[in-house]
Amino acid sequence: MAKLPAEQSNGSAPQAPWWASQGRQEQTVGGDRPKSKLVPVDPPSTAPPLARQPNHSAPPAELTQADGHSPAVKSMGPAEATRPEPSNLLGFAILSIITFTVLALKGLSLRRRKVRINNDYRQEPFPGKSSAPPAAPPADIIAIQPVADLSCVRADGDAAWIPFGMAAAVGRRKIAGPAYVGSRLPTSNSSSDHDNCLIDPSLPVGGSADTVGQQMNYWPSYGSMNPGSRLAFLNWMASLRNAPDTYIGYVFVYFYALERRAILERSEEDWAVIERELVRLLEIYGGNRSFHRYGTELLSAIQLLELGSDRDAVPVYEAAGGDIPASVKIAIGRRLRDNLPIEPQWLLSWTMSHPETRVKTPARRAFTQLKSMFEEECQRRFPRGLVLDSRNLPRAEILYRSASGTFVSDLTDAFGSLPDASGCSDALALGRNILDDCTEQLDRYSRRVAKAPEHGGSLHAIALLPPAQRTLAIKDLPNNPLTWLYEHVLAEEIVPAAQLFDRVNAAQPGNITSAKLRELAETLGKFGLGVVPGPGFSFGADHESILLFELDAPTETLEAASAHYRSALLTVALGILVGKADGGLQPAERLSLEGMVANANGVTENERRRLSADLRWLELRPVALASLRRKLAAVPHEERAQIADLLVGLASAGGSHERTEVALLERIYRQLNLDPERLYAGLHKATAANQDDEPVRLPGEVQPTGYAIPRAPTAPPAASNDQPRARAVPAAPKPVDRRAAIRAETEAAAAILADVFGAHETDDVPTVTPGNQLDALEPRLANLLQALLERESWPRADFDRLARELSLTPGAALENLNSWGFDRYDDLLLEDGDPIIVNRDIVAGQFSEAAE
Repeated sequence: MAKLPAEQSNGSAPQAPWWASQGRQEQTVGGDRPKSKLVPVDPPSTAPPLARQPNHSAPPAELTQADGHSPAVKSMGPAEATRPEPSNLLGFAILSIITFTVLALKGLSLRRRKVRINNDYRQEPFPGKSSAPPAAPPADIIAIQPVADLSCVRADGDAAWIPFGMAAAVGRRKIAGPAYVGSRLPTSNSSSDHDNCLIDPSLPVGGSADTVGQQMNYWPSYGSMNPGSRLAFLNWMASLRNAPDTYIGYVFVYFYALERRAILERSEEDWAVIERELVRLLEIYGGNRSFHRYGTELLSAIQLLELGSDRDAVPVYEAAGGDIPASVKIAIGRRLRDNLPIEPQWLLSWTMSHPETRVKTPARRAFTQLKSMFEEECQRRFPRGLVLDSRNLPRAEILYRSASGTFVSDLTDAFGSLPDASGCSDALALGRNILDDCTEQLDRYSRRVAKAPEHGGSLHAIALLPPAQRTLAIKDLPNNPLTWLYEHVLAEEIVPAAQLFDRVNAAQPGNITSAKLRELAETLGKFGLGVVPGPGFSFGADHESILLFELDAPTETLEAASAHYRSALLTVALGILVGKADGGLQPAERLSLEGMVANANGVTENERRRLSADLRWLELRPVALASLRRKLAAVPHEERAQIADLLVGLASAGGSHERTEVALLERIYRQLNLDPERLYAGLHKATAANQDDEPVRLPGEVQPTGYAIPRAPTAPPAASNDQPRARAVPAAPKPVDRRAAIRAETEAAAAILADVFGAHETDDVPTVTPGNQLDALEPRLANLLQALLERESWPRADFDRLARELSLTPGAALENLNSWGFDRYDDLLLEDGDPIIVNRDIVAGQFSEAAE
């Protein structure tokens, strides 16, 4: 029987029943009904509905009031009516008046149209079909009309099936079919004449409706209802039956009639309309677990009977009570009988619907992905399909156990003899093993969806799926975010970080921390995209904008930066500074930098692609030399000379050396602890190599033929007549000391650009050593630092204004203060950006106290 939980189902939006506007052709039968003796109706018994045996020996009452009670009328026989004793004349007169009144009322009732159920609508009480089942009414005779206009039936004696489109009178109420109305409806598994669904008009109906079902029994039936509960049930039956707050026990009593008609009586002509009614009821009351279970089982049973023995039903993936669903038993049994392979979807259905299988939450929450993964794994393990040995297996029983508990119907005859799949324990264990493996892979995705269901379709959530499922999930998204991302990759455009987070996570990130940036990089890496600046790769702490680039292949985890990559990145960062020292990168310098990236040794393909993106990023966001001091100090000694030579070659790529480039190279050499003479020698060598270079011949250029004619020698001066003419020998040119010339030019540039690069380190520079606590610092810089220490951060415009008030160039002042900070504290004093952050902790108050 159906166990009714205490909670009520809210259901979906109430829907008017489709049968409320349908009618059938009327069957009118003339003549009077046989007279019967009116007797009072016994009160309902408190015994269980199946054990209760009401007295049906007396004929049903002819007249029934709204409250269910009949007037106590004593009928007189003919002999008594003609007795001539004078003492009884008064009684005789009274009896005559009463009799006349009753006959008058009877005559008035005969004027109303009487409609009885045609015998074709009466069904046998036990399974079986009538000899000539009526066909469904043609569509053209079904008139659309209100329920109140349906043909009315008054049922007596054995219960009549009130079909769809007709109504029955129960007291003063008119209820629409489907329903069983009458005084007797036997059950198949007991001696009771009252099925739980039978609506007996002779039972009393209360005057106050028990709408909440407070007086209902645990096992609902119309016969065992309290009169107040009957009133509430009849009111619901007379309505559109779509109120979501209806007590679920009343819905079950109505449901019992549907399952009896469809399964026990096998009324094929009613299967289609009962299916439609079940779908409607499940939409309204399916929130109740018990009703959802029994309603779904009945719907599945009807569909199986309609399909017959040749077609499969749709696989189901949840248990049906304590047994495997009938549709699964039939589908697996057919394959076992015919030695056919079991498809992955049926193996999954068999596994998940087994009552002993423990299905975890991720499998249900991400069922679409689970089903796809399960099928892929089955195809990998069983390329030719899973074929099981059905020998020695018992025969399967296909039973339908009614929710009312009044019958159990064996459906095996509709499908033939089939092997019982429950005997294949090894195959079931295999299915559970695959199910558990797939469920474990969906755990992270399931937790993400549970935490933020509205972001289940975001790239961040989809990235938590296995690789094969990501592609399928991306295809199902209405607006594929990968298209937008790859457009920015091709354009090499810098994207605002907030906009990128919105595309990936479908939400604003708030403050962009290093942890969020790493999470973003991991997510995009699974789709074959990288970010600059990336965690553990790029320089700087600018998280407000990001450059995207394409990886060689998707990566499940972020790769750690190799030592070769770090060395190449540092060289590129220094090369950008050298190339932009004269105002901007020249085409030859850019080509030289691209050559550094292409020829970097020891890096992976993804690291080489990242270096190309770093080059683009650093060109737009160059870093200060002071911020690279730690990284320069960590460079191995054997690599420092190689980096320096690459930078010299870059500075010489344009064919000339600007003073600012040479000055910057000197500073880099000092921070690398390299001999400045090596720099000058390298510059001289690069200049000489450029002068001796032959002209570059482009492919396809016409080459000159023949030999070049040398210039004629210069004529010597005329000799005196008394002396023989001699060939004049030109004097040897004075050798040029290029090293000295470069050094002179460098010193001149350093003197002019002292404020810009802070390269003036002569002994006559005035210094301030307050309290002998700090190293030498130029007075203007000391005054600037003292002003900056008053606050933790300064807007960039305010910092520039303070520097100019002290006759300092803002960029040079920032770099010189950071250089001094590295020399003194091995850390940056000022973090470049807007605002500029002052690292007051490293000074610890020493400067301000000494200045006082």
